[in-house]
Amino acid sequence: MIHQSDEKISKCGSKSLGDLIEENPEICNSLLTSGFIQITNHTLSLEPLEALIPILEYLKQNEDQTLKDKAKRILHILAGEGIGKSQHSIRNDDELSHEREENDKLREQIKRNEEEIARKNEQIQKIFEEKERETKRADEIMELARLTSQQKRELEKKQGNQLTQEILREFEKRLSIPLQGTEEQMQQEMENQQDGCDSLYEQIKDIKDGRLLRLFLLILQNNNSPISDLQPIPGLIRIINHPERQVASDAIGSLYNILLAGTHSTSRQNGVI
Repeated sequence: MIHQSDEKISKCGSKSLGDLIEENPEICNSLLTSGFIQITNHTLSLEPLEALIPILEYLKQNEDQTLKDKAKRILHILAGEGIGKSQHSIRNDDELSHEREENDKLREQIKRNEEEIARKNEQIQKIFEEKERETKRADEIMELARLTSQQKRELEKKQGNQLTQEILREFEKRLSIPLQGTEEQMQQEMENQQDGCDSLYEQIKDIKDGRLLRLFLLILQNNNSPISDLQPIPGLIRIINHPERQVASDAIGSLYNILLAGTHSTSRQNGVI
């Protein structure tokens, strides 16, 4: 009872032993002659060394071989004297060992989580970089399309201007008939011709359809006298100014095909004759 780790039990045992010694001198003599007092005193004097055991156990794991050897020797001596870990100390060691294992598991889990986060971040970064590349490619395609469209408009405008000038020259050629009459009459005729050219230019200058302008020019260049006598130009101008460009293009194309077919037919008839 005296050696119990429970302080209450140990005190109770010590008090009971003291009462017996006081009440019965024979018990006191027996304890002295048997060496009980010396053994108890020696054991009690070594018990405080139990507190060193956890430290010695820790030093036994040290990398320094000298410290390891000394710790082992001291532990061996204490074990020989019957001094070992108390139940409380053993429980604490078990709890510490369990806690260390849990901490190791937690650290391992944290490490895995960090690695997973790093992989996810890397994947996100790759996706972000790919999106940036796709955006850049899309911007480049849009810029190329814009430049192509701009160049196409500039080319159409240039071709349209050229065709417009050709139409005006052809129109001037048709109007350039020998002037007759007085000087005043000829002057008036020249002004009328100029007004006609200006009017034609105003009506065709904004037409962007190159095919429409080319067909219009081909009809103007047709030298079929009966058709020229019908003065088709005002009607052609109204056609090309139709709000539906496709309608105007189809109408002019049909007229040109009719003229072309008529020309071939006349040529064949002339050949037969």
